[in-house]
Amino acid sequence: NSTRIEYRSPDPATNPYILFALMLKAGLDGIKNRIMPPEPMHENAYWMEASNPIGNSLERYPRDLQEALEEMTRDPLVVETMGEYVFNCYLISKQKEWDQYAECVNGWEIRKYLRRL
Repeated sequence: NSTRIEYRSPDPATNPYILFALMLKAGLDGIKNRIMPPEPMHENAYWMEASNPIGNSLERYPRDLQEALEEMTRDPLVVETMGEYVFNCYLISKQKEWDQYAECVNGWEIRKYLRRL
């Protein structure tokens, strides 16, 4: 009757130091504030999310970097953990990255819309 936590790295390209600091701080915050974890899930999360995204208890992660940045700015624990200076530098850097990505025209857009012009 043991319980385990499964760790899946959110993004292998992330800064591992910031990631680990945020995960550790979130865990300690949960202990300090006695946040009750959700009920154990015995289903395969990959299949559950794909087959029934609305009828399950999984929270949806941000779909893109812009949405992730918006979520990040709403979480005071992130600012507290990273420190205001590092947080702001990181936010500016990632916003520039998103802006560069959003300006790119990809192959799908060309195939989908160029025929219409």
